[in-house]
Amino acid sequence: MTTEGAVRNFRKSNDHYRDREYLTADEMNTILLIAQSSGRQRDRDYALALLMYRHGLRQTEAGMLRWSSIDLEAKTVFIRRLKKSESGVHPLQEDEIEALKALKHYDLCPYVFANQKGESFLVRRANKSRLVKGKRYETKNAIEAPGIGKIIERLGERAEPELGFKIHAHMLRHACGYYLANKGYDARLIQSWLGHRNIQHTVRYTALAPHRYKSIEW
Repeated sequence: MTTEGAVRNFRKSNDHYRDREYLTADEMNTILLIAQSSGRQRDRDYALALLMYRHGLRQTEAGMLRWSSIDLEAKTVFIRRLKKSESGVHPLQEDEIEALKALKHYDLCPYVFANQKGESFLVRRANKSRLVKGKRYETKNAIEAPGIGKIIERLGERAEPELGFKIHAHMLRHACGYYLANKGYDARLIQSWLGHRNIQHTVRYTALAPHRYKSIEW
């Protein structure tokens, strides 16, 4: 790779693009409204963003979601978690059920979210290497759903004039945790909802919740 190419492909740290890694409820509403009102696959993109937000789905978890995991009559969805997180059954809200019903004509694919060819977004990576805080991690035969990440990024691009910053798919999972913490829900409940095995991964959200300081008066 030439020096010019290396410079062009170099990605700055997240702090360069935004000052936080979550979205507020108002910002999520902006994303959802844009998904509903623009794009070729409005029904799919809206349902995707809504379920990723409400259930704290990673992009690959969203890609793995099957119609067989959804019971529209019982109003439940089985969430299969990755990264050694705890799987579980979540209730579905009425607007989620309506969004899923709008996708039922695409159900020739066993997966809820399919690409324009009616195929799953899931792809298998033979080998993947990533650098985290100076330490390199190797993953073999990893299943990913990069196409779902691109959908969320495109929604973020259309929302950027209003949001003022770029977004990525994992910010919807963080938005879920932040919303629940901001509503005052117990950390153990949030831990269970997001599937965290270690509650230390959950307390990041309760630490951000401003309601903790409401008792402070000046």
